Amino acid sequence: MPALWRWPALLDAAFENLKTALGAAGARLQDVVQLRTYLVDAPGMDLETYRQERNRYFGSFPERPVAMTVRVSGTTVPGALVLLEAVAVVAD
Repeated sequence: MPALWRWPALLDAAFENLKTALGAAGARLQDVVQLRTYLVDAPGMDLETYRQERNRYFGSFPERPVAMTVRVSGTTVPGALVLLEAVAVVAD
């Protein structure tokens, strides 16, 4: 499991991957209206660390997405410690 000091970097990578995926679909972080996060309950992970990283990406927007965060014992993706699921709305 990652050490405490690695969680911010892991979360940063997850949000950067989200930005990349959104970009490939023609969307931006500002277009996200709903964000679901699944955090594996692992040593060093705390919700405050997650909130700080999430706010680095979404905190400056006038309207933040509706968000749900769930701590889970594991995921169906081997080795995954963070899963982000986003719904974005893009105007035609």
